[in-house]
Amino acid sequence: MKKCLVIFFLLALSAGFLYADPDAGEGDDRCACSIPTYSWAINEGESSSQNNNGGCSVNPPVFKDIQCGNAINGKSKAGSGYRDQDWYRITLTERDSVIWKVVAEFDVIIMIMGPGTNGCSDRITYAGPDTARECDTAVVSACLEPGVYWLYACPKASSVSFREYFAYVRCVPCTPPEPPEPEFDMGDLATCNYPTLVNNPAHKISGIAWLGDAVTAETSPYTNNQDPADDGVDFITVTWTPCRIQQLTVKITAGEH
Repeated sequence: MKKCLVIFFLLALSAGFLYADPDAGEGDDRCACSIPTYSWAINEGESSSQNNNGGCSVNPPVFKDIQCGNAINGKSKAGSGYRDQDWYRITLTERDSVIWKVVAEFDVIIMIMGPGTNGCSDRITYAGPDTARECDTAVVSACLEPGVYWLYACPKASSVSFREYFAYVRCVPCTPPEPPEPEFDMGDLATCNYPTLVNNPAHKISGIAWLGDAVTAETSPYTNNQDPADDGVDFITVTWTPCRIQQLTVKITAGEH
């Protein structure tokens, strides 16, 4: 019996997702900071004169509902003592680690919050704030119990024209899955490099599925050798333009196990 798996990667190609240039400078010298909109993402749907998801910054509070796995085309601004605060509401039905990422054409602040006993007035901050410069990526995450939570994004500066941002929310198990063949040393997939470790700080893409050909696991104690021929590991090279989002589809056909 053959199993066919199709895995989607959202490659956000500014620093903080996958793209990073250690020799680059800051601001527009590092990256032409222009965030496009994407047909496959949800549109915030707010004009420069509207505040449709002001959350706890307006009365009565109003939120835009989203789900795990959603990507968002958003816009925000600041000026005259006002900041356009965007609040997104997500409902978890099981315990998950929620990862909230935002890359913007402006310096941005993001957080994960939730209602307190009295709603907005005693709201709880679960992660953040994290800040990022324009074209960098702000990231916050928290392991959360089932319930309602708020994902927040706002310009950091006091004066910002109406500009674009792109946001993405992922929900993954709080406890990382076990390696597929724990009795073997997996060579290139050793513990410190193992791709399926959720929120592994050694991996810029954490939580992705394990990639491989027919698994020819080495018997311990063989260790990392970083060659593409053994352990069923394929290294994938993707050509991209910095500061652009691309979708990579990887199709894997595997045996029964």
